[in-house]
Amino acid sequence: MKKVFILLLIILLTFCGCRIHKNTVGDDSMISHNTVNPYISLNSLNVYKVKGNFIVSIYMNNSISNIVEFSCSRKSKILNNDIKLLADVDIDQYLGMNMDQIIYKYGQPHTDIGSGFYIPAYITENGYLIYFKLSDNIIFEVIKMDLLNNMVVETKEQ
Repeated sequence: MKKVFILLLIILLTFCGCRIHKNTVGDDSMISHNTVNPYISLNSLNVYKVKGNFIVSIYMNNSISNIVEFSCSRKSKILNNDIKLLADVDIDQYLGMNMDQIIYKYGQPHTDIGSGFYIPAYITENGYLIYFKLSDNIIFEVIKMDLLNNMVVETKEQ
């Protein structure tokens, strides 16, 4: 009888330990480094492809500060209220502008994707990343990157 009880206890503990955990949108384990590798990694910005959607996470001080989800049809869903996505506009307009003008118009950049150099970047409402190369705080090059296809789609420079 004691052996049967121990066997049942082991089986019960096994089933409890192996319960299935389903990830939901906004669940931190959905983009855990242990479970999913980034599709794109640009300094403090990572893009994960999860269940057909694209999760863009921005890190600040070793923790996630902002998360935006994009469907494959480019519909966005902000998973917190700390970020305002940019409209997708012609990037020519940014050339020659002072970065302070951009910050005044759109707020602080969503992230800095530079590694050693300051490269401010904004995420658009349809899944693109617009980032700027600066000289004396003046924008001399603008790059538009498709976060869903991991490719630069447009570059403009003075």
